[in-house]
Amino acid sequence: MKVNKTSFLFFWFIIINTFCVLNHNLVSQTKSDSTLFYYQTITELKDVKFIGEAFEFFKEKADRSLSLKDTITSAYYLELLSLGQFKMGFPYESEATSIKALKLLDDIRNNSKTNEPKERLSNQLGMVYRRL
Repeated sequence: MKVNKTSFLFFWFIIINTFCVLNHNLVSQTKSDSTLFYYQTITELKDVKFIGEAFEFFKEKADRSLSLKDTITSAYYLELLSLGQFKMGFPYESEATSIKALKLLDDIRNNSKTNEPKERLSNQLGMVYRRL
């Protein structure tokens, strides 16, 4: 029985391509969440190179939430900005951002969704005033 050289090469070509396709799916990169990365950058002052980007990211998200009339989410992003400003040593900017967030929350009736953010922002203002 004579073995055809072409069929042998074709067989290995199919095996190698199958392996490459399966391997590509297994090794594909996972998509990182930029919100989590920037959140950690601000709260932990993790990577100094990205702090400016983190501030811009959350500022844009706060503005976008405000334009969509989602004041609770916008206040949350402003709260993150305030925390970052405080940690970086900008107490006056932190105070102004916290007050802006509190004003947004004051426009909403008191409910369980606004009580905790108001408490956190009041605590933030207390830390700012203590530092000043």
